[in-house]
Amino acid sequence: MITKKTVLVLGAGVSYPYGYPVGLDLYHQICDHVRGKRLDFLLKKGFDRKYIERFVNDLETSQLKSIDLFLLNRPEYLEIGKIAIAFILLHQEYPTTINKEYRKIDSNYPRWRNGIYSYIFRNMVDSGWEKFGVNAISFITFNYDRSLEQFLFNALKATSDKDDETVAEMMKSISIIHTYGSLGPLPWQNEKSRPYSRPNFSPPNTNIAIDNVINTSKNIRLIYEPLKAILDIPKFTEAKRIYFLGFSYHESNMKVLNLKSTKLFKIAEKPNTYTATGKLSPMCGNAYTLGYSKIRTIEKRWKIHIPKKGLTDLEFLQNVADFD
Repeated sequence: MITKKTVLVLGAGVSYPYGYPVGLDLYHQICDHVRGKRLDFLLKKGFDRKYIERFVNDLETSQLKSIDLFLLNRPEYLEIGKIAIAFILLHQEYPTTINKEYRKIDSNYPRWRNGIYSYIFRNMVDSGWEKFGVNAISFITFNYDRSLEQFLFNALKATSDKDDETVAEMMKSISIIHTYGSLGPLPWQNEKSRPYSRPNFSPPNTNIAIDNVINTSKNIRLIYEPLKAILDIPKFTEAKRIYFLGFSYHESNMKVLNLKSTKLFKIAEKPNTYTATGKLSPMCGNAYTLGYSKIRTIEKRWKIHIPKKGLTDLEFLQNVADFD
């Protein structure tokens, strides 16, 4: 069981093993899906084909390689851009595979095969599933997907053999904050929800699926849209340790976290993982694909200690993080 107040800050790399795209993958998938006319359902909602084609042409020609950066510069495409993001992510909601934590991936990333959710869950229930709700752990995720909460719910239900209502009540004790919004609540969270499953565009469900995608897109915010600082959330400001996983340390995201105003930032030492007293630094992060120059900047500016380049998120948790 985790007894020391711990916050995990999660980026896109954490969701990758569960089937979700990272930034560049999302960009390519949006381009491919629009080119393949998979977003032509928008024609039924009043979107003009020439407008849709201009959107993807401008997205590709911009060379920004990021849907977020593109929409920052071209806000007139904000609505269709969010719909495209929601469409891609919703199609990764496979209820039968989320628990496998395995992804067949590009050979350039041969070690990104294992997710971290099961490792976290095992640490939360090693003193018995009955104590799940008293774990002193919170999550701040910069991802829209709902894989974390669905995974924990599934695992807790299978471990405890309790009904949905009982498990849902236990889940309420664990704070999971989606910084930029999410794909919406799950059935065990809210009556106005949608299940963890891909939208079915086959007749007679076509119109329902279209409405689900469009409504879901309204729940998400982009990196540059106005946002309340995480500093206002007590569990973050009171944390005794903060770990960054699958995170790119984008400047806008760091400003949202407002680390420089936290107690941990003020007491953190740099640049080594361990302080002069031999204790683990209270803020550590992973950097699987970041270059050394970027790592040095992160450590100097934010006092986030990155012990070793090239660790997967799971390896970081197993070898660096303390879960006492």
